[in-house]
Amino acid sequence: MRIVNISLAALAMGMASPALAADTEVATIEASQPSEERMALALEAVDLLWPEGQGVDMVNFFTGEFANMMLDTPIAELARDFGMEEMVATFAGIEGALKEEGVAEEDMPSADEMKATADFLLAMLGDKTLREMAVGEDEHFNERVTIIRAVLAEELPPIMNAAEPKMRAIMAQMFAKKFSDQELREIGAFADTAAGQKYVDLYWTMGFQPEYYRSIIAAMPEFVKGFPELGKAMEARMAHLPPMFPEPAAETSCETNDEGEEVCVEAAIEPVEDEESYTETPEELDELAAYYEEEAAEYRRQAAERRAAAEAE
Repeated sequence: MRIVNISLAALAMGMASPALAADTEVATIEASQPSEERMALALEAVDLLWPEGQGVDMVNFFTGEFANMMLDTPIAELARDFGMEEMVATFAGIEGALKEEGVAEEDMPSADEMKATADFLLAMLGDKTLREMAVGEDEHFNERVTIIRAVLAEELPPIMNAAEPKMRAIMAQMFAKKFSDQELREIGAFADTAAGQKYVDLYWTMGFQPEYYRSIIAAMPEFVKGFPELGKAMEARMAHLPPMFPEPAAETSCETNDEGEEVCVEAAIEPVEDEESYTETPEELDELAAYYEEEAAEYRRQAAERRAAAEAE
């Protein structure tokens, strides 16, 4: 009886914890059949994630504002906007962590090499935009873009408008299963505020802004530094378990003898010793350096010719 009482007390404490209490509340809501009122409230809440006309708005954004930014911003500027410099700085931040984990220097570029490569690429790109480069390869590029936009503007809205109600209905069912009537009213109330409307208008486009990508890149050093310790903790916790994919100790080979019978023999698998990684000789490294210097000179020559041709036009 004492064990039962202790178990019940432990269960009661667990139920009192916020996580389990929340799970229980959601399970209770899911068990109930959503009323028409709740479904109506849920559909209003869906407006925060997918308001009516969202599909068409997304197409207009990608073919309009976003496409113009990508096409008409100089490539070098785009590279900077989307985090090339942060990427170089990020690599400088994780270089030490990689070395600590035993990654050989010859197996990864240094931060200085990364910066030199980035500077070279930016210099080679110059002030050209993607549109200018595309027009240089295809004189009808702008006309193609105009046609694509016109076709999407004319043909896609009916498709999206036909599919959207079904999507919103399924999302509403999910909301109705996870939220109570009062919670749905609170979500709807927020959607009706000025801040809620601004959130609806901006939240999905913000994920495509350059600042978003730069923030991810800037956070990478912390991930890289933290994951080795995370891996060690996993290994320590699983040390008592057998390997998930154990190496077979033996392999079986079968052959058919003269009498047509299959004869199988099992042989132990000899462990394979790790081969030493190949290291280039100083002479081989000199040859590689000379090759890439020639290649870089050729790229610079082509870039100068294209700039001169553009200026002549």
